[in-house]
Amino acid sequence: MSAPVTRPLYDIDQLHPYIEQGYQLLTPNLRLARRIKSEWDRAQAASGKRVWQPLPVQPLETWLRDLWLQRSVDQPQLRRVPIEQGQALALWRRVIHEQLQGAVQQLLQPDAAAALAQQARNHLLRWQVNVRDAGVAAEFELDQDCATFLCWCRAFEVALDSDGLATGLDGIARLAQQAPAGEFKAVLLDFDDVPPLFRHCLRQVCSDVQEMQSQGDEASLQAFAFADKRSELMALARWARQQHEANPHAAIGIVLGDMRGDRARLEYLLRREFDCLAEQYASLPVNFSTGWPLAEVPVVRDALQALKMNLEQVSLTELLALQRSRFITLPDRHTPQAQQWIARLFDAGLDPVPVATLRNLSSQLTSGATQELAIGNILQQLAQWRELRNPVLPSLWVPQIQQLLALWGWPGEEGLDSLEFQQVEHWHRMLELYAAYDRVTGPLDLQGALRLLAQCCAETMFQPQTSDSPVQVLGPLEAAGLTFDHLWLAGMQASQWPAPARPNPLLPMAMQRRLGMPHASAEREWEFSAAMLAQYRRSTSQLYASYCRELEGAPELPSAFLSDFNWLDMPAPEPVPESWQASWRQRSKELLEDHRGPGVSPEELAAVRGG
Repeated sequence: MSAPVTRPLYDIDQLHPYIEQGYQLLTPNLRLARRIKSEWDRAQAASGKRVWQPLPVQPLETWLRDLWLQRSVDQPQLRRVPIEQGQALALWRRVIHEQLQGAVQQLLQPDAAAALAQQARNHLLRWQVNVRDAGVAAEFELDQDCATFLCWCRAFEVALDSDGLATGLDGIARLAQQAPAGEFKAVLLDFDDVPPLFRHCLRQVCSDVQEMQSQGDEASLQAFAFADKRSELMALARWARQQHEANPHAAIGIVLGDMRGDRARLEYLLRREFDCLAEQYASLPVNFSTGWPLAEVPVVRDALQALKMNLEQVSLTELLALQRSRFITLPDRHTPQAQQWIARLFDAGLDPVPVATLRNLSSQLTSGATQELAIGNILQQLAQWRELRNPVLPSLWVPQIQQLLALWGWPGEEGLDSLEFQQVEHWHRMLELYAAYDRVTGPLDLQGALRLLAQCCAETMFQPQTSDSPVQVLGPLEAAGLTFDHLWLAGMQASQWPAPARPNPLLPMAMQRRLGMPHASAEREWEFSAAMLAQYRRSTSQLYASYCRELEGAPELPSAFLSDFNWLDMPAPEPVPESWQASWRQRSKELLEDHRGPGVSPEELAAVRGG
């Protein structure tokens, strides 16, 4: 009996007419572009070819940005130094800080204000709103927050012009102002919404623009209700394992409405179901579309914590985590002297702990006959590092950061697994981007340099390189355009599908609704969610959906989009595996008698309540 054929996540055959006619293929996101390219390469290899032309497929915004950069080589009026979104955000922070100098009222969350300002200006660029227009400016002046943003926006653009800088959207806007060329033919694949700037730019550079939606049979629709989020995720993990066992070659998709909130819990439950928590950790047949912020991966998290030891004080929790980290080389971390040092820290009762106090306590203890504790020796060297006291550009901080980490023995001596090795490589690439912040920040002192480094790591996503997996866990946008044998939509609460309107508070509300900007109104969210669900229905033969009757203590209702789904009862939970029960029975127990606290009197004991 032949093995079942793996279903591709994209039907490349529907693109052949456009490929043969030389169309540029444009997608709404990078994931779909990579999937189409992967299926094209697979089909070419299956046909016996050893060499073939790469498929011209890119995300729309990336393609337009690259086209601007190409044309700016020959056209001086287009020429600007491009900056990434993170560098633009740093420039926003600087501009807002300068604008608030001497102001009576200050922002409670300046970083959040910078992110909102960046989002607001991006919306204005995408919808081709000219803030220099008198009528537009008058609309902003009607609201104090909008008027304040207008001042920030003008100062931001002055800063861009003075340094000859441009964001990717600024470059696309400049490209759209050029005379029509019509040198390309393009097809938009599985788009629900194309901003006016991109449509205008396509008309300028393309002689023909087509749009195509992937077609498929109408899916069978089934829905389930669960008591709470944990029950939903447990059932979802069990369903994924059962479907994979029934057909290991089936394409299984899971769409999480709250990817950031649910991803970690679902990954653990999937690992438990697939028995990939111990020796088989790397064999989980699941791929997650979104990664983690680089600042949260263990090897980088501990590097940032080691660098914090150059500041004036550090929290006790972070210090203990650093002492335990296997990515930091502290040979005497388990010695009695090191434990005595930790005990003295607790006895001092300080949290956060001044770094000077750490040095003093470590100098009072030795590891062995005369050797000072390793962490104390490092702290003494840091105190004598005079170069750390001078403000310099971010690019000049990079070699010092690397030297500081080398002093701590980072990333450790035990060796790295594949995932950790990728994280270290990603860290070094991030440092290269960090060096490019010279254009937008100027010289920074040590505290400012480390704050910028932490922000860069928080804004940089780490996505591990893994082989293609039969189970895909995706966010709502990443699943658009892909095809599956089975697709499950989780978190289909009425409060989340459609999502509540979240207009940007720095733009006039009436303008956002009039132009149909993202999240501007309940009607806009309804139309967007309906279009997404229509794509899901075309992308699979079996569409499942689920919601929680209660979320964080509040009762919930199913989404109105599930009105035509067939509601079913979930099967009873499977018993706990015998291997887990055996582990529980064989668990090691330790009895600790604590005689430090005073005994409970009979009167107190009679009044005690609880479990």
